[in-house]
Parts: sequence; C-alpha cells; structure tokens
Amino acid sequence: MLLDGSFPASLIIPLAMSNASDVEGTIGLNDINIKGNIKTLSSQLNTNKPTGTITFNDVSFVVNDNKISIPTGKATVINNEVNLNGLNIDFAGSDLKVDLTINNWIENVFPAEYKPALNINGDIRSDKINLNTLIAIFDTEETTAKAAPAKSDVAVTNTEALLLIISVVF
Repeated sequence: MLLDGSFPASLIIPLAMSNASDVEGTIGLNDINIKGNIKTLSSQLNTNKPTGTITFNDVSFVVNDNKISIPTGKATVINNEVNLNGLNIDFAGSDLKVDLTINNWIENVFPAEYKPALNINGDIRSDKINLNTLIAIFDTEETTAKAAPAKSDVAVTNTEALLLIISVVF
C-alpha cells in the first residue's frame, strides 16, 4: 500500500485521539510504503520494511478544552522506527521542540497479537513548560479520583504525561 498526498488532519488525528475536536491543518503522507497484510504486518517486518515521511502543516486541535498546535514538523518512517525531527508543539503555556525516535510503532498502530512497549529516545526541549498544566490536560476522572501520589509516583506521572503529548502525533 502506498500512501501519498496531503490529507485534512481532521481525518487522521481523531484516529489517535478520539477526544480531539476542532481539528484543523494538513498532514502530508509522502511515499509511505507499507507492504503486506495489515493483520500480519508486525510479523512481516523483516521482509516488508515501511518507508516514507509524514509532514505536519499548521495542525491544531482541542483536547479537554485546551488547544494544541503543531505548526511544523516532520516524521521519517524507516522500518519499525519513526523519527520525529523538528516537531514543534505549543499548548497550555508550554512550547515544546521535539526530536525523537520511536520504535515498535507498527504493532501499536496496526492490529497485532503482540504489542511491545513503544521504545522512545530523543530530546524534548522547551523555553517554557508548565508540567502541572500538561498533566491536568490529559488527566482522567480515574486518576483524579486516586489519592495524591507519593513522591516516587510523581516522576512516573510526569513521564506518562510527556508520552501522552508525544502520542498526539499518532
């Protein structure tokens, strides 16, 4: 399957985030080449390696009454890796610059019997970040109902929040 062209972000973002609304902008799929049966794609990775690039152009949407903007960015698909280069994410008083490599994305995007954890490496930089607000945006009623976390749990919560921000892309 070859995916090539610009698509409204309103067709793609809700697939990754069902609670996203007011989606604007375009996402370019440039020569995304995925071979094989989607149901068995993860087992065919050794023979059918996905390739291509994904570009973001003035993408914005609302999650939990907060606008998220991705004015620019590029993702390169190489095998079971997605490289995010120069992705800018602005929301909730934070301005994030992202350069990341995400492994094992195929098993998490397409149906697969085995879903390994995403392996994420890279840099997230910011001149201004409000981590408490970022966590609150993605907070659910279930986590709100929990007692206040112990100090050792806070680092996990902060990391989980940043991973949720990154998953916005997909």
